Amino acid sequence: MRLRSPKFLLVTVFALIALALNSSVPMASADGSSDKSSSQSRSESSDHSQDSDHSEDQGSEECEDDGDDSSSHSSSASIKKSSSKKISAPKNESSRKEKNDDDSRNDQEDDDSDSEENCGSGGNGGGDSPAEILKRVPKTIGTPTIATCTTDASLSWATVVSPGYAVVDSYRVQYSSNGGTTWTTYPTQTAANSLTLTGLPTAVALIFQVAAHNANGWGAWSASTAGCTLTAATGTTFGYTLDGLSNVPLLAPTDTYPTIAVDYQGVLTVVSRPVIATAGDSGDFLKGTFTHDLYVSLPIRAGGYTFTVTGGPAPVSLGNATSITGAGLPTTFADPANGYFYSLFQVYAFTITSGSTLAIVVNP
Repeated sequence: MRLRSPKFLLVTVFALIALALNSSVPMASADGSSDKSSSQSRSESSDHSQDSDHSEDQGSEECEDDGDDSSSHSSSASIKKSSSKKISAPKNESSRKEKNDDDSRNDQEDDDSDSEENCGSGGNGGGDSPAEILKRVPKTIGTPTIATCTTDASLSWATVVSPGYAVVDSYRVQYSSNGGTTWTTYPTQTAANSLTLTGLPTAVALIFQVAAHNANGWGAWSASTAGCTLTAATGTTFGYTLDGLSNVPLLAPTDTYPTIAVDYQGVLTVVSRPVIATAGDSGDFLKGTFTHDLYVSLPIRAGGYTFTVTGGPAPVSLGNATSITGAGLPTTFADPANGYFYSLFQVYAFTITSGSTLAIVVNP
């Protein structure tokens, strides 16, 4: 076999090199295109990742400080706009901007925003942070209801249950006997939504208010109830003072002082006794079963008597002691024969209506 010439071999080598070069050019081009697409994809992915991270930071900042909203939104919008330009989608950016404008208008109409709804403790009735809740005293209670108004007053009210507020743990009541000019806080508090008040002033119109308490303090007082006039309970102890007796006439010229009689309900019996007029008189009596609380008999006097009374109204004149009989009166009046001097006396009946003492001054 004859060997080929060196010239032929050289031509063959050049031909193979040229063929190889022609084949490598499109491959490089394809690889370059692929690399470019991959690079662009990685860039877009990175941009979207940065945008997502920023959105999360922005949401957190809104819950912490509403004053940073504008700067956070501006930064986010700038990143989104830059990312949109890289992927060459101007129509999408314009559409997104229009949608954001619409959402902003809707938020303004609703006077609210999605970010505010999602802030705070979430679902606690107003999107309030725990720090805000810890500062809040209870809401004002609705007007309480008077359940009973007899010798005592029983009140009830709606339980205060308010999401976003610390739990109510107690209620208190205050009352006024002068239409709200001055108030007295009842000493007993309760965790229930009702309370019976005892020992209150009687025969005067009382009004009531209620307030709620939680770990942060007392809430405001409620509106006032209607008036409630109580009557004294049987067995309640009251005091009396009787003065001005130096103006009471003598029964006879030989008397050294005027004689009067005081009748009231005692613990077990009716107390009836004469009193030395010039010294005045005082004592305690019980709210009993009589129509009136205290009976004072004074010597008959032309034109009768006038009185200055504290703790009750002006007295009722019952007439001459010998003519007074019947139920609801002291036994000495029901049976005048037991009171030998009553034929010379005019009887006046007093009723206590407020406070704890009936003060009477005789002014003939």
